[in-house]
Amino acid sequence: MAFVNDGRTWVDGAAFACSVSRRDGHCAVQLEGELDVAAKPTLDQALEAALELEAPEVALDLKGVTFADSTAVAWLLAADRRIRTAGGQLRLVDCSPAVRQLLRLTGVDGLLPAVERGSRP
Repeated sequence: MAFVNDGRTWVDGAAFACSVSRRDGHCAVQLEGELDVAAKPTLDQALEAALELEAPEVALDLKGVTFADSTAVAWLLAADRRIRTAGGQLRLVDCSPAVRQLLRLTGVDGLLPAVERGSRP
């Protein structure tokens, strides 16, 4: 289910929610809850909404993610590829401990640029 509130697109899943908005010349995507196979359709919708904004950077805020599995890793890599193909850049912002651990265990932590909130407005 998707709806717009205050210029933001909200997409809700069972144990997962996200918002997509344009802020300061970039696209901000905030993810919360569990990133697993049940969240994949919602993640795909969020990516499409982000690409429609045609921003040069997509900042993916992951501090609210409580669980992530291999579906999340595959989606992150595919999202990065699609955003780069469209001429943009994906940046992971404020990864939760669950996301940091998954990225480290899978070896993906060095493939995607990540910053802490203090490094990015």
